[in-house]
Amino acid sequence: MTDTQTRVSALAGHMNSGRRGYADNDRGPLTAKEISGLTMVEIAAWDGDGAAIVKAIQDKLGLALPANAHGTTSTGATTALWLGPNRWLVVSSEDCRAQLKEAIGANAAVIDQSHSRSVVEISGASVTALLSKGCSLDFHQSAFPVGTCKATHFAHLSILIQRLDKTVFRLYLPRSFAASGWEWLMDAASEYSLTVE
Repeated sequence: MTDTQTRVSALAGHMNSGRRGYADNDRGPLTAKEISGLTMVEIAAWDGDGAAIVKAIQDKLGLALPANAHGTTSTGATTALWLGPNRWLVVSSEDCRAQLKEAIGANAAVIDQSHSRSVVEISGASVTALLSKGCSLDFHQSAFPVGTCKATHFAHLSILIQRLDKTVFRLYLPRSFAASGWEWLMDAASEYSLTVE
């Protein structure tokens, strides 16, 4: 098990707080921040065991895993993101790894991904225009509604994007390329007013 207390962010030294870009423009301000210290566990059910895994996690953690493609579900500090058929990423600000392993037993692969990704939350009125610079996803709410997630290529990186609200997104960047993704975001956001928290 990894120790969340000793984890060092892949973005350490890259995220300097403050304002960037043009302070006075009519495109709407943006805010970006890293969400650190998260526990991330990927669950991959063996063939035919998906329903049993869903029930076990619901009974043990009270978390209903998303059944629909691109869905997300949340309870308390824990969110589950759909990765594919019978595959989910469970993300929590609490350490739920032991509970997940106990609930699932040998019925699925349970992989600790806590060190594998950096999570950046970006929000503001111009957020979809900014994100559209990096990928071909349709960010209109009819195509990418609140409470969903999508895997995509973004600025040449394979990432997962979660929509938390109309103008709030989380980007799950691969750790090895997190700094590259962050620098791309900062460059792409230079035409806006951006505050890094």
